Amino acid sequence: MHYDPEREKELGSEKSLASSFNSNDREADNSQTPEWIIRQIQDVANIEIAHDVCARKNSAKAKSYWTQKDDAFTQNWSKKFYDLNAHYEQVNAFYMNPPFSLQGKFQDKALEESKLGVVTMGCCSHSPDRDWFQKMEKTANYLFVPDGRIQFNKHDGTKFTRTDKKTGREVSTGAAFPVCFPLWLPYPNGGQVQIIRFKRDQKRYSL
Repeated sequence: MHYDPEREKELGSEKSLASSFNSNDREADNSQTPEWIIRQIQDVANIEIAHDVCARKNSAKAKSYWTQKDDAFTQNWSKKFYDLNAHYEQVNAFYMNPPFSLQGKFQDKALEESKLGVVTMGCCSHSPDRDWFQKMEKTANYLFVPDGRIQFNKHDGTKFTRTDKKTGREVSTGAAFPVCFPLWLPYPNGGQVQIIRFKRDQKRYSL
């Protein structure tokens, strides 16, 4: 996972978002959030993820999900949200770990849908120097920030690895940059996101 300036330029072209979402199976745009951090972030944020808006069948974080083919940008988020929550006693949330080159686009969508009552938890790179991140700080209600980097998986569920120069063995590698988890709720944040820092606890939240 890394920032690709050429990919950002592509998004400024006339190609549709659905086409851009394809991302040609690049690992940078299709890495998946590990299950243990999903369990922890639900606990920390006191939410239950009921729907994944941009998933693959093998990496969806809920039984209900949309894939690239469904194209989240053309879906009625609020209808899906209220249909799902009709079956729960507590309000549940959508989750999105979008292709990292589309972070700004998905965050704009989450903000738009929050005005219609949709609760969305996102996963994004912690990039305070980027315009889309600064916009997110003014629109999301909460920003959950872990105390270090998280080991993401490839789109097929396997780990990112590298060859250790000293031993010649394959070792796991972490994300190339810090990540965080913004949460959009159906009410204004007063122009400033509330930052909540938490300590990663993979041992406790791993099954």
